[in-house]
Amino acid sequence: MKNHVFIPVFVFWALLALFVAACAPPVGDDTEHANGTEDSEDKGTPQAAETPEITGQVQEGYTAAPGSAAASLAVTVTAPSDGGTLTYQWYKAESETAEGQAIAGAAGRRYTPPLNADGTAFYYVVVTNTADGKTAAVTSARAKIVVDPGLAAYTAGQFGGEENTADSQSITFTFSKAIDDLEADDITVADGSGSIVKGAVMGTPNSANRALFITVNKAGTVRVSIAKAGVESVPKDVTVFKAAGGPAPPEEDDEEEPEGPPGLAGTAWAWSGVKLTFRESAVTMTGVAKSYPYTFDGEERTGNIDTLGNFTVDQDFLRLTFENFNNLGGDPKVFDNLSAALTGTSWRFGRALLTFPSGAKARLHGFDYAYTYDSATKTGAITAKYGQPGPFTLSPEETTLTFSNYRDSKHEGSAIPVVFTKVTGTDQPPGGASLIGSDWWWTGTSLHLDFITDTVVLLWSFTGYYVPPILFDYTHSAAEGTGRIFNGRNDVGTKYDLGDYTISGDLLNFVQYGPYPHGAAFFLQE
Repeated sequence: MKNHVFIPVFVFWALLALFVAACAPPVGDDTEHANGTEDSEDKGTPQAAETPEITGQVQEGYTAAPGSAAASLAVTVTAPSDGGTLTYQWYKAESETAEGQAIAGAAGRRYTPPLNADGTAFYYVVVTNTADGKTAAVTSARAKIVVDPGLAAYTAGQFGGEENTADSQSITFTFSKAIDDLEADDITVADGSGSIVKGAVMGTPNSANRALFITVNKAGTVRVSIAKAGVESVPKDVTVFKAAGGPAPPEEDDEEEPEGPPGLAGTAWAWSGVKLTFRESAVTMTGVAKSYPYTFDGEERTGNIDTLGNFTVDQDFLRLTFENFNNLGGDPKVFDNLSAALTGTSWRFGRALLTFPSGAKARLHGFDYAYTYDSATKTGAITAKYGQPGPFTLSPEETTLTFSNYRDSKHEGSAIPVVFTKVTGTDQPPGGASLIGSDWWWTGTSLHLDFITDTVVLLWSFTGYYVPPILFDYTHSAAEGTGRIFNGRNDVGTKYDLGDYTISGDLLNFVQYGPYPHGAAFFLQE
């Protein structure tokens, strides 16, 4: 009997697979797949990273005085589509073509060159994209920065502040040395938007402080520079403010209020210093952050405010009564309709016109203030953080509003009352050249001059620059349009005079303001 070699089945199939593989053709990098596409991995030629694209080049340079506050240089680069990481390195070179030296620590999109040494330098940045261990780089344009000791350094103040809403504003320049004969044409405003129109340059000749007055068309940021004797200074970005409101604008909804329950939405009511303001479906109360849902039946004149209680409104819509307001107990609490009390009325004090456009807002000299009023006691207050007109009392005949401490003048020993008379349909604006009741604003600052008698003027600020306000004495010649504001008081809080002024139209101008080496121009606020 012959001996047979037994091969297990699994060994047979393994040997067969090895044989088939040995007979198959080799697979290369460019072998086509069954679907007709090539293998995606090219092991012979690694792909480079995507080269960054500079979409906003470095600014053209500028000339500056030593020690100036330099304007920064920057590039804008489009993010690479390969998901790589961008890095920056700034360089300083001696010419437009010389190779630059890397600046230690200058590794961001923006760089501010130092202006502490005379001479010329060229700055540029190299932007590198790194993706999957591969890199690609691009070099920016060069900015030529000249530091010229013959040019005066200056700083430029803001165009007003966030509260500044006037059409006429000012920007103040402070130089490192006196500047002769600075004119508006020497000052460049590069914005490309027509947001401002240049006016006159104010200040004493040979002064280190000047002010440029402008007319503001809209808000925005502009770049200002000064060119004199063929040399341009370092530019500075400043902000132009122009928006609705005033020193203390009341809080208002951004969107128009939808029509709510009939008769109450948009109304305001007050009792003993507590004010309720009705919105579409909720009520706000002074001193309380949250709002309260409410219901109201316009036909029955009854309603309920969550937590505060049930109320009724009289047929004349003048009183809103709670039998048990906020569970306080005692007598019913009667809220007066603020709109019915003062809304739509106008009051005049000399050249000042006070109006109440709504049950929450009073307007004086073009500024809007919040106010409260209690018709039961005929007392109220026009409020703001600073420069508020203050508490007032309505006369029994409802013909005058008396402010007992106008704009916080009591610190001078005795408050100066100011009386506004109700305007009727036959009243005319005041004539003559009296300054009483007029308010003048040094635009570009927060300072106001408020003439409250024929001999007393109040200097105040709606940002608290002077706290409390300061009273000065003054003399004025209407025929010549000139006057002087001086310290005639022992407790004025300061020992200097504001000085001589001239008035031309809506401008009250000091050639030299107080003890300072510069002038000041105040514009009339209507």
